[in-house]
Amino acid sequence: MRKISYDSVTVGGKEFAKDDIVRIDGEHGIRFMFLEHVINEDNGKEWVTVNEIRKGQVGMFRSFHKDRVRPLRSKKKAPKVRSTKGDATAIREWCKSQGIAVNERGRISKDIRAQYDSRSK
Repeated sequence: MRKISYDSVTVGGKEFAKDDIVRIDGEHGIRFMFLEHVINEDNGKEWVTVNEIRKGQVGMFRSFHKDRVRPLRSKKKAPKVRSTKGDATAIREWCKSQGIAVNERGRISKDIRAQYDSRSK
């Protein structure tokens, strides 16, 4: 078997180089370290060779079709959650006009926010 080996591969416009951490479609919960892209000159077949990474340790050597390689997803930050809609300054001004006691600073209680929300509907 004659083969050509490359230290990088481009899949879907994204280039992966040797030692990049990647994921493989269909292999859930496992990260992999990209090693090489191989092309068999005899039959034209292509594959990538990777090492499994489990618990921070390099593990088994495996091969997959190159189209299954994907970038490792970054962890998404949780969106900031506001207790309810509405600007605190506007709520405080509304409270003053209604004669409702509210602090100049700090959190506005759920009850007051609920009153403000029901007023604006």
